[in-house]
Amino acid sequence: MDCYYNGPSSLEMRTQYYELIAKAFRRAFVVPYVIPGRTGTKLEVEDLAILHRKFRNLRSVKEATGDLERMAKTRNLCGENFDILSGDDDKTFDMMTRNDIRASGVISVMSNIVPGPVGEMVKAIRNGNMERANRLKDILDPFSK
Repeated sequence: MDCYYNGPSSLEMRTQYYELIAKAFRRAFVVPYVIPGRTGTKLEVEDLAILHRKFRNLRSVKEATGDLERMAKTRNLCGENFDILSGDDDKTFDMMTRNDIRASGVISVMSNIVPGPVGEMVKAIRNGNMERANRLKDILDPFSK
């Protein structure tokens, strides 16, 4: 998760936090959580791309900025061998279905209440069953609002 309280810059988070962790724990996957609404700071896409290029164990991000254009930039800079995970339940469907984002899934809060439908929606999108995915999205929308 992005550091908080002391408000580090994106460069500081990259060089003094994520790089140290990725280097020290090379067999563990490191997943930055970009949640500026909770932390007051955020790892910039360019720093994320640098980390991804430097460390094979940093190949995903939990994206909870709500900024779909930022996510498209992440896909562009980090490439296809990178997983973008939704951190906002109400954005998961759009993140997964937008061709310029192609999120892999979600780290979901809502799944604590309705795990089956959330998982089934993600599976339906990944399998290309958009009729089922849309039906599940309609069912889930009231929970995320």
